[in-house]
Amino acid sequence: TNIGGKISYLDVSQADPLPRNLSIGINFNAGFVYKSKFTSFNLVSYKWAREVDDILINTFPNGQSEYASGLHDIKFWNDFILGKSNDKIITKKGYVFNFGDFYFIRSGNIENLAGRLVFKTEGWSINFIQPIRILATYLNLKDNRIMSVLSKIHFEKHYSKYKADLGHPLYGTEYKSYVIRINNFSLN
Repeated sequence: TNIGGKISYLDVSQADPLPRNLSIGINFNAGFVYKSKFTSFNLVSYKWAREVDDILINTFPNGQSEYASGLHDIKFWNDFILGKSNDKIITKKGYVFNFGDFYFIRSGNIENLAGRLVFKTEGWSINFIQPIRILATYLNLKDNRIMSVLSKIHFEKHYSKYKADLGHPLYGTEYKSYVIRINNFSLN
């Protein structure tokens, strides 16, 4: 990403390359899905993901720099497959447990050894409309309009936080939000 040439300054010795980044990732999804004529949702599922990022620039003590190619500092087996980290890359790992597309539990971590940033995240989400959809499915509602509207509306609460030690700049950082989404809703 961000492929480009060097930025030129009045002082040529201060020219700096635009960042060029490599990100590779892998994920795994498993679970059980309920499907009917009107709806489809996860009964229970598990998602896991890993991503490795590297800045593809070599810098030299004399101030010169050059773009790197390939995997550069990413050691495919150790960093990507085994999930280890080194001081030249950033690794991100996480998982989500999903219960009925209603309640989600999340956890993950980020490791940037060079920047001394190693911390964990955790959080949860609730989709308040999902119990109504499940009940409508259980009661076998045949009204296409009600089921159509229920399938397109989402009202959710999300919460997450950094798990950092006291004194860490991210200690106590939390995120709380409410989300209202309307998907594929036609006004016809």
